Amino acid sequence: MSELEFQSQVLTELRGINQRLDHLENDLQLIKGDLAASTQRMDKWEERFFQLSRDNLIIARTVIVAAASVVIFGNLLQNADAIIGAVTKLLDRA
Repeated sequence: MSELEFQSQVLTELRGINQRLDHLENDLQLIKGDLAASTQRMDKWEERFFQLSRDNLIIARTVIVAAASVVIFGNLLQNADAIIGAVTKLLDRA
């Protein structure tokens, strides 16, 4: 193999290596873009999750307040006839 053939072969291999490097750089840029898009999607899902948690907390508080109101006012209404009778007797005496 002559020196000229050797140099030609080396140049051909270098061009092939450069092409593969270019392809790898393009693939790397695509992967970086995909990673950025995935990060944005995860951020949106995180925000949705936290908003759902806040909404669930508000609903839970509302249910607790409603249940407590039913218990308190239920007992008052159960004894309402006795309370009204006692108030009426007090008013009749006055």
